[in-house]
Amino acid sequence: MRQLIANIKQLFVPNSLASTVLLTTVCLLLSGCQQESTQSHPAPTFSVQDLLQTSSNTLSVFYPKVTSPIPLKWPADHYTHPEYRSEWWYFTGHMTPDSNSTAEISSTPLSLGFQFTLFRQRALPPINSSAVNNAWQRPQIYMGHLAISHHQASIHRAAQRFSREGPGLAGLNDNSSFLHVLDWKIQPTPNSWWPVRISARDQKQQIGINLHLFPLKPITLQGSLGYSQKSNNPDNASMYYSYTRLKAWGSLYWQNQNLPVNGQAWFDHEWSSSSLDTGQVGWNWFALQLDNNHELMLYQIRNKQGGIRWADIALINENGTRLPIQTSDVTINTQQHWTSSKTGRRYPSLWRIKISRYAIDLEVKPTINDQEMRLALYYWEGSVMLSGSHKGKGYVELTGY
Repeated sequence: MRQLIANIKQLFVPNSLASTVLLTTVCLLLSGCQQESTQSHPAPTFSVQDLLQTSSNTLSVFYPKVTSPIPLKWPADHYTHPEYRSEWWYFTGHMTPDSNSTAEISSTPLSLGFQFTLFRQRALPPINSSAVNNAWQRPQIYMGHLAISHHQASIHRAAQRFSREGPGLAGLNDNSSFLHVLDWKIQPTPNSWWPVRISARDQKQQIGINLHLFPLKPITLQGSLGYSQKSNNPDNASMYYSYTRLKAWGSLYWQNQNLPVNGQAWFDHEWSSSSLDTGQVGWNWFALQLDNNHELMLYQIRNKQGGIRWADIALINENGTRLPIQTSDVTINTQQHWTSSKTGRRYPSLWRIKISRYAIDLEVKPTINDQEMRLALYYWEGSVMLSGSHKGKGYVELTGY
């Protein structure tokens, strides 16, 4: 296998990031990594910069960029935008057993967080204009990440899937009835998207989801009408929208048990061709659901020295309306760190977020310190609990550490 991969490397153009991504994915598939689900992956395959930073003029001619707000249409824009370089559909949530469930540990009702994300990466432009009609020549690579955090047991498990688009392997199926990576699916309701069903299972990690979701609030267009700028360069931007509070019900699979559950979730959808600028290495991203039926989305993009190069914020009220707010209204301080014993990476692990304008003073703390995703990408993605001026729950994502 090593010799085969070495031979394949000689076929790709040196220093081409698109070639690097495609080569890496080919090597993963040849190695059987589309079924990889262990948390002891020896080394990350991609970095965030590899996938989201475009510093080459050669790459820029292959992919359109998001440079201003794009008029959106529903439900069409819930689906794929294959001409852009990167795209993801992101679900997180907190679930508890149904009232008629007896699932308990030490007389304490179970509480579980979940993450389910499908990523699409356009590796190369089509060979010719007719190639997009040939399923074997579509230049799309798909990756799926699934994780469940068992709060009482302090256990976090994660799994992944990889596949090229290909016929019936990944992407949007022929009649647009679902989006998938192998047997992991996002299955919308025809003509409306909602309610949507998400399903995935990994037997090796003994985790899985089979959930239905429906929005309790209207859509939130992040940034300016969905145009979410990530640096001073207007070309470093994405189209980005959220559903910040979803009703979720169905079942979670844990340790050979299917647990009937219900709870609340969050959905993000984002696509771009160049999100990170040169010198930007990753971000701290917060999706927080407060107990007063408000939600807070906040991200900070960091440079190599650890400074904040760009930030954005959205505060959603009980009616689903964005409240007036600027990043200058917010102070966020990291109060503790946690170092992974598996990778040696050091992550923030306790934050205080203050927005005096709205009498918000939150302590944000992980439910479990070790929610590191040790997959093809190394990053920290985990459930958090809120205390202070408001209680609540949320998810935090930390990349580039």
